[in-house]
Amino acid sequence: HLSEGPLVKLGLFRTAEGDHLLIAIHHLVVDGVSWRILFEDFSTGYEQAIKGEPVRLPYKTDSFQTWARELSSYANRPEAASDEAYWQQLEQAKAKAAPLPKDFAYEGSLNADSEVLTVEWTEAETQQLLKQAHRAY
Repeated sequence: HLSEGPLVKLGLFRTAEGDHLLIAIHHLVVDGVSWRILFEDFSTGYEQAIKGEPVRLPYKTDSFQTWARELSSYANRPEAASDEAYWQQLEQAKAKAAPLPKDFAYEGSLNADSEVLTVEWTEAETQQLLKQAHRAY
């Protein structure tokens, strides 16, 4: 329940194969990109703690409040008036443009045009996906 919670729950499972931490966060509390960043921080801290090192995480980035304030300041600068005129002109041009032509109208299901593709990755490719692909964010 969003107004009452809990919105985040953690569970530690100790097994013969090792410890497992379950982190359940409501999807309205954290988005996919932020979750990957949090997960990377958890992973980094855990690895440092296992090695007996002090946990040192990256410096905090700007808050949402700072980002919103700066965005508002940017939008309200004097030059924004010419930006607004440009975007309004673009919208008007788009409204006047003819729709793209179609060879034929298709009313049926597009599901028939789909296919299932199964891919198997090596352990190295899987590790690369899990450890490196998120770095873009």
